Amino acid sequence: MNSWQNALLGGVLIGTASLFFYIKLNKILGVSGLIKQALIRTEKRISIVFIAGLLVAGWLAKSFDLGLASMDFSRTNTEAAIGGLLVGLGAALANGCTSGHGICGVSRFSPRSILAILIFIFSGAFSVFIVGGV
Repeated sequence: MNSWQNALLGGVLIGTASLFFYIKLNKILGVSGLIKQALIRTEKRISIVFIAGLLVAGWLAKSFDLGLASMDFSRTNTEAAIGGLLVGLGAALANGCTSGHGICGVSRFSPRSILAILIFIFSGAFSVFIVGGV
């Protein structure tokens, strides 16, 4: 598959999962919210199953060399850990991550989500400018 076909397929799958979560479970599909629910709340099953599905899908894509999980990662483990902590902090401050705000919030025309996405984009661009590229 071409890269645009992979992107289209990924978008359709994410959109379908988001729609399922919203219609069937009355929940917003956001990864940071699901992780928080799996760690803190009592109704954990759907969160744990979804997170496990993300991990298994990534492992399968890498194991079968589908070309979907290829990435040149040139940062140290320390830099990756600091980046992960900063992303987690940002998701906590924004009360959600890019998947929740970007996919579900923007599609519902949520002003808070639209503002959060703008802040995510500008923060990411600023970080790339400061760190010096990818």
